[in-house]
Amino acid sequence: QNSQDCVRLNQKHFYRARYRPEFFECPSLANAASRAIHAPRPAVDRRYREADEFLKMFEDVTDEFCWGTVWARPGLNHKVRAALSLASTAAQSQAGAVKLHVKTCLRTGWTKREIGEILLHVYVYAGVYASLSAFATAHEAIKEYEAEQRAARKAKRCG
Repeated sequence: QNSQDCVRLNQKHFYRARYRPEFFECPSLANAASRAIHAPRPAVDRRYREADEFLKMFEDVTDEFCWGTVWARPGLNHKVRAALSLASTAAQSQAGAVKLHVKTCLRTGWTKREIGEILLHVYVYAGVYASLSAFATAHEAIKEYEAEQRAARKAKRCG
């Protein structure tokens, strides 16, 4: 394989390589670091572990299209994509997705205050209840994220 094919495979099949290596033929993982920023790793890990062949059809398409095609495009950085994903899922009252995207926003550098501003913007365009639900979910996600960060720092200190 040439290097251009390798990069394309990295963009299209990073998650497949991580969870189903039989689909990945390229040894280079040039995009691994940038893709790991936005990946809701525990949720992705769980979905892949629990997926049977039927559910893997959905996971494969999601990997290729969402993560490999849309998130890998050069037009927007991951921080902007994270905010758009949060606003979009909040407007649809998708609590589980809101939680994932709040954590993604935090990992990509958005502050709690900025996340609140994004959700207030949702209020104007999607309504009070979508925003209220998103605020409640975001509050929970922020607490979880902070606890995860504390645990990671403690584990790092303890060796």
